[in-house]
Order: sequence, then C-alpha cells, then structure tokens
Amino acid sequence: MTIAQTSLTPGVYKLDGRLYAVKPSRYYAGRQNIKRLEVRRGKLYRRMVTFDVIDRLRQDMHITLEDAVAFGEQHHFCCMCGRSLTREDSIAKAIGPVCEKRIKQATATNHSVPLTAADRDH
Repeated sequence: MTIAQTSLTPGVYKLDGRLYAVKPSRYYAGRQNIKRLEVRRGKLYRRMVTFDVIDRLRQDMHITLEDAVAFGEQHHFCCMCGRSLTREDSIAKAIGPVCEKRIKQATATNHSVPLTAADRDH
C-alpha cells in the first residue's frame, strides 16, 4: 500500500497517460492511499506506486470528464469508483451519474465531492 501525506484532493489523476486514484487512508489520519489504475483481462486492478510518482502528481492533473468517458468506453468500468457500468444510461454515457457530477465539480472548482453510500448504484 502506498500511503502519503499530500495536498491532493481525493479523486483520479492523469500522469504520463496513466490514471492514479487518490483516496483518504482508512488507517492513517491525514494521509492518502495512492494507487495506479490498471485493467488486465477485463478486471480493474489498483497497483502500488513509487514515491517519485507521488511527488509528480499535482492538483491540476485531475482527470477531465472526457478522460473518464474514454476509460469507461474502453474498459466498461468507472475510473472514479471502480464499479462495472451496468445501468443502460451509464453504459451509454460510459460513466455513472454520481461520478460524472463529481468530475464536473472537481474540474470546475478543483475539489472533489464526497461520495455517499446512497450514490453508489451505477
């Protein structure tokens, strides 16, 4: 597990053509879990990253809606939450409605919107 203390807001970031997920750590207060997203054989994996990658990630590297849709079209997963796209409207748009809203708000204000348990059905 790659745990770091950064100023990044939770979300997905793009660096050198790869996507990295940043989430608050469940075990270390004030620290974040950073993983590289990788799809192999139709399954989404979260891989550990090196500290040089963490040092290079910046807030302005938060993915755009177009990046998230391209990922969803190619892999049939949501890059924000990692869920399979199963609802017809989510498959057609290549992203779920909650994560679409989160990306739009994050890119507009450079802050992510927290995801609640009620929002997780896509």
